[in-house]
Amino acid sequence: MSISWCRAGSAFFIALRSAKEVILGELGVGGCFGELAAIDGRPRAANVTALHRSELVVMPAPFFSGLLHDNPAFALYFLALLAERIRSLNTRLAEYSFLQVRPRLLCELLRLSRLRSGSSGERNITPPPLQNDLAARIGSRREVVSRELSALVRDGLVAKARGALVLTNPAELNRRISVAMNA
Repeated sequence: MSISWCRAGSAFFIALRSAKEVILGELGVGGCFGELAAIDGRPRAANVTALHRSELVVMPAPFFSGLLHDNPAFALYFLALLAERIRSLNTRLAEYSFLQVRPRLLCELLRLSRLRSGSSGERNITPPPLQNDLAARIGSRREVVSRELSALVRDGLVAKARGALVLTNPAELNRRISVAMNA
């Protein structure tokens, strides 16, 4: 067992069951994976797939365990990391359990977006995500995501721009999520 850090590039955490995959999260430079297996010696709970050419640093599990044991600041860092991952997965589980596809898609689009410079509240996703990736992130199919994105474009809530997907009214997207959560 070992733990790996991403020194360059990025990757998806992917849970695979039979032929279906669900993207659990993404990690970039400084992100790590394999810590659960390094801690408890059990098999990894998810696969990791590189999105881009990546450089990884691998640390053997016994060395990692020694660092956790001998360095309280390092151990606290990992406790905070694990707490954040649990909170994130709890949020996604609640969305998957309580929301239909459209509000789950809205949640994911907002999560992926960043404030658009030079605009009054618009957000964008650069580069625009592939529909297959969005579907894998929300536990749906590409065709359903395509249909929902088209409806959001028709409603004027999402616009396709060169190299970006623009969320033109994030407040309305959040309102629709709130309505769906309380339904």
